[in-house]
Amino acid sequence: MLFMKITSRQNTLIKETTKLSQSKKFRDKTHLMVLDGIHLCEEFSKQQGTFKYLFVTSRFKQNPEFKKFSNIENILEIEENLMQKISTSKTPVGILGVVEKPITQEIKSTLSENFILLLENIQDPGNLGTIFRTAVAAGIEAIFCDKNCSDVFSPKVLRASMGANFYTKIFENVDLEKIPSSFDGDIIGTILSDSSESIFKTKFNTRTAFLFGNEGNGISDSLEKICTKKIVIPMQNNFESLNVAIAVGICLFEKVRQKN
Repeated sequence: MLFMKITSRQNTLIKETTKLSQSKKFRDKTHLMVLDGIHLCEEFSKQQGTFKYLFVTSRFKQNPEFKKFSNIENILEIEENLMQKISTSKTPVGILGVVEKPITQEIKSTLSENFILLLENIQDPGNLGTIFRTAVAAGIEAIFCDKNCSDVFSPKVLRASMGANFYTKIFENVDLEKIPSSFDGDIIGTILSDSSESIFKTKFNTRTAFLFGNEGNGISDSLEKICTKKIVIPMQNNFESLNVAIAVGICLFEKVRQKN
């Protein structure tokens, strides 16, 4: 364990980490991202990831949880005011890691996965992170996000995902219209139309890709065309829509229920 104490707000590492927390452009340029909090740092550590830096406060060093990170190199001790500066959380717990972003994977000409998720223009970081967390819990093998989705590796998405990003393959900036040429299963979209079938009457017995669209507008017309099945989640009291993360959970776990 290598300790270094930082006390100045003008320190280069403090400035760079603050920028990493705030700027997608800087995260893309440096290929780094920020893990804010105990759980994210612990999940990353479980995957045997290497921290470029691990910032901890003097207070957190007294926390029994600190022992979990005793074998980490490059630990930087900072005061509470500096942690407040580099963190995106209103109440930082006192630990924040800087790590390399996963290498962007290339999409193969033929997708071998049986259970995948396609996301179009999901804007809210909380929704996107919750979707990742739900998808991993349901056994999704790969997630494909189009170029209009929120930054997959932003601090807010990572925090909402609770580390789910480390447990499945996530592809960014994907042209979803090209997925049918690589995936020979059903592409299922939740669409309000007369041709849509209740999810609870739909049989999911083939390779399956679920497609979900923007929080306000749903699936675009161009992507609706790639759907081989259209489904709807029946609702009571004349309600017509659900939060997209909730809808994802219902759909994915209905497939899991049928499989089991």
